Amino acid sequence: LNRPLAASYGRMAREKGYKGLFCVVSDPVDPLCRAALLESNTNEEGALDGKGLSVCQVRGFGLGVMNARAAYYAKKMGLPVGRLLCASNKNNVLTDFIRTGNYNAKRTFYKTMSPSMDILLSSNLERLVYELSGRSAELTRERMNSLSETGKYSVSQEELKNLRSEFSAGFTSEDDTVECIYEYFSDYGYPMDTHTGVAMSVADRYLEKRDPLAPKRVMIVVSTASPYKFPQDVLYALTGNDVKDSFKCIKRINLATAMKVPEPIKDVRYKPVLFKKCVAPKDIGAEVLKFAE
Repeated sequence: LNRPLAASYGRMAREKGYKGLFCVVSDPVDPLCRAALLESNTNEEGALDGKGLSVCQVRGFGLGVMNARAAYYAKKMGLPVGRLLCASNKNNVLTDFIRTGNYNAKRTFYKTMSPSMDILLSSNLERLVYELSGRSAELTRERMNSLSETGKYSVSQEELKNLRSEFSAGFTSEDDTVECIYEYFSDYGYPMDTHTGVAMSVADRYLEKRDPLAPKRVMIVVSTASPYKFPQDVLYALTGNDVKDSFKCIKRINLATAMKVPEPIKDVRYKPVLFKKCVAPKDIGAEVLKFAE
């Protein structure tokens, strides 16, 4: 459903001579960006002519494995890092893939306090699978088509061996995430958001299992979000108080932690509500066009 929709917008961008940014916010985002880019640059005879959107115009904003993939490429470019640890919440499709080489999206989806990790289809994993395949576009395409059609695909044992030589993976529960956020603030005065809580929980468990005789190395946990972005869950983790009003939560987190509230978050409560209408999925395309006009 999303791929034809993205392609149709790419076609419209071509017809209108659109010169602005063409942003795709979805997951898996890579194939949607590709669909829009190809359709925009395909003429009436079905040939690519490069007269539509440029690659600089198309921007994809997806979820999943972005930090891990960026770290992988940085390592390949010479950054002196060791193993890469990919952390997940209850939606642990990536953990299973890294451990077994089998990607299976046919599973229960959970809504958690770390929503950017709530995925079944990881768009950014496609590029890593491409690297594992020896940069075979054909094999990667076959696997992505299998994912689209059946919800699953697998890599070879040799590819799995190469994957596991670079990556480890783990997942954690909601309760353990809450406990981790509380403990780190209690022990170190550091308030973390829910996604960092997932990563730190997985990191702690990984370090606990490490051979005590092995050389000690520093582990870096990459944090990408402010605690104020998820105020209800962070406040609950820090204090045990279940407050529904986001702005009250922000105020209480500030009082509890003394962490400065980012200006955009501080000001948002005074902004006018611009979008109030809800539409059915089948009407989204028409509504977007109406808004654009």
